[in-house]
Amino acid sequence: MSTNASVPFRVVFDAFAEKHYIKDFQRDYKSHWLTTRKAIVAQFNSIDLLLKTGRLTSAIFLSADRNHAIHKHSFAVAGTRQSAKSSGNRIILYVNYELHTVHVLLVYRKDHMGPPNETAKWQSVLAKQFPEIMQNF
Repeated sequence: MSTNASVPFRVVFDAFAEKHYIKDFQRDYKSHWLTTRKAIVAQFNSIDLLLKTGRLTSAIFLSADRNHAIHKHSFAVAGTRQSAKSSGNRIILYVNYELHTVHVLLVYRKDHMGPPNETAKWQSVLAKQFPEIMQNF
């Protein structure tokens, strides 16, 4: 991963994420969702720091040139008194280290992807909705 730590990453929420599960977060958490979203953007602006401190999981998918990665990140909604891990809230993000961009592809609760096999379900969504991104892996 070739990064320049002094350059902040631009964070973009994909239209697919906005149309689907984010609506549930907006409805259920109202103003707390806006606060949470701002915190997510602030965190991902400095994604290198999240990786270095271990607050972001290592890449689930990593391109051969190490310039593209897919990560899964747990988060808590502001004001809920839950930890990120126990909340069941997840973000799937695509990082382009060359362009210094973070694309939030999916924001969901575990019950959105429901048992069994949450991982297979979100990977299937990525393959169907984001083939241009997935061709990097």
